[in-house]
Formats: sequence, C-alpha cells, structure tokens
Amino acid sequence: MEVRRTILWNTSMGSVCMSHGHYEVVLAEIEKIAKIIPLCLQAGDFYVKKGIDHQSHPRYKDKESLDMFDVLFQDDLPQQPSES
Repeated sequence: MEVRRTILWNTSMGSVCMSHGHYEVVLAEIEKIAKIIPLCLQAGDFYVKKGIDHQSHPRYKDKESLDMFDVLFQDDLPQQPSES
C-alpha cells in the first residue's frame, strides 16, 4: 500500500507576505506546521489505527519522525466560501 503524506500551501493566501520579502518567514512557519502534524498523528495513534507501521514503511523508514511530510506550494487552490 502506497502512503504519501503531503502538506499543501495555497500560495494565494501567502502571496502578500511572500511578495513583500517575507518568503523565508512564511516558509519557516509552514515547515513548523509540517513537523507538528506528524507528532499529533503519532500522539493520536493515527498510524496504529490505520495499520501503518511508519518505522518500517518504505516511505518513512529513512526519515526522522519530525520530517515525515513533503511541503509543496500550489498556486490558486480552489477555496470553499466561508459562508457555506
């Protein structure tokens, strides 16, 4: 079973910060989130409940537990309106 975990960041949300030279700050915050999420998943036994042995799984076995997610930037992801 192929398992891939990815953090997507909608760059239209961060484009104002990134266009004013704050790219490094925005990227640092995204990387923090990418490290917190695996900890939360482990603490909530997500991997156990899904039957994923992340310590021996080929996708994760060579990664540190705090570096399990890829961070991808995607422009203009469709957003659900806040009133819906």
